[in-house]
Amino acid sequence: MNKQGVTSNDILEALSIRINDTIRPNRNKEKKNNAYFWIFKCILLLIYIQILVWIFFELKEIGVFAIYKAAKSLRSILSIIWIMSLDFMKGLIILYLLYSHFKIFTESPYFKSLYQQEKKMQRKKKKIVKVIDKVFKAFAILYLVVIGLIAAISVFAFMYMLSMIADGMLMVSPILMMALIFTICLLVFKHVQNKFFDILPKVNKNYILILACALVASVCLFGYEISSFNRDGSLPKGFNITEKEQHFILQDGQNVTISSDTKLDNVNLVEDDSLINEIKVELSYYKTAKVWHVSEYNDYDDLKLTFISDVDLEKVDVRDILKLFVSTFNTRTIYNYNLFKYPTINVYANKSDFNRIKIK
Repeated sequence: MNKQGVTSNDILEALSIRINDTIRPNRNKEKKNNAYFWIFKCILLLIYIQILVWIFFELKEIGVFAIYKAAKSLRSILSIIWIMSLDFMKGLIILYLLYSHFKIFTESPYFKSLYQQEKKMQRKKKKIVKVIDKVFKAFAILYLVVIGLIAAISVFAFMYMLSMIADGMLMVSPILMMALIFTICLLVFKHVQNKFFDILPKVNKNYILILACALVASVCLFGYEISSFNRDGSLPKGFNITEKEQHFILQDGQNVTISSDTKLDNVNLVEDDSLINEIKVELSYYKTAKVWHVSEYNDYDDLKLTFISDVDLEKVDVRDILKLFVSTFNTRTIYNYNLFKYPTINVYANKSDFNRIKIK
């Protein structure tokens, strides 16, 4: 066992040896110097990666659920940041796992013994290893570029927040968040350099974990600081809202279920006694949202309407959204940023038909 404790490689190798001994008893004089050991280890590595994928999926679900339960505003933005952060971490961890086990295999006595007497095959083997190594490092460079961009954006945001504080904005959390994001990016950048390119110094992963916990705490502080901001359920002047109206006829005895593909409570049932055996669905959203619906019928001819949303951003839209986000701090007003992707759905129906309509 190494000084750092039990690693994933130690566990995979121990399991591979155990499986090899069970399936092929009395045939393994050299526990690791045979093809079966490496085949079993490869299979176990893939299972291990699949378990990690499942863990990250559950973490995303738990995090999004917690955000929508605890946060009072900016829930969709916080959820997107949470999901993207976990996907980024998952990809980087899987890339490093594959790379580290690839290096262990290519440096093993078994791999070095392959085609030992055939010089031509030895040269081909070395070329293949070099190509695969370069592919791994190319992906690592892409991650380094993304990390560098995030760090640069955090520095720019940090300087901008400082200027806003100088102008009278009394908020500490944005400064703290940007400083922590930059520091985490710096440590992760050095960590990736060390793991993929053997560039010193080594970074203690515990420092990254501590800073990540501090970042979560600063986000909570940010939520507390903006809790005193004004709320606006729409968008300010200059952001024209698209409104779309659809009508659906209700057959005798037919029930309707209406849902949206988001955890937001963006579907409202509104009384309109002028409607008889009919429902009217009114959608309100910004131009960046792409909204459509899917109609489904069950065996009892009950109707299920599902409204699906996507976002289509152009450069000018990104610029406008950034301006709006900045104006949030200037005006101390939180707007309905969800409208950039998700519509507000108002369902109008006669009060006598309310018992036939279910909102999910």
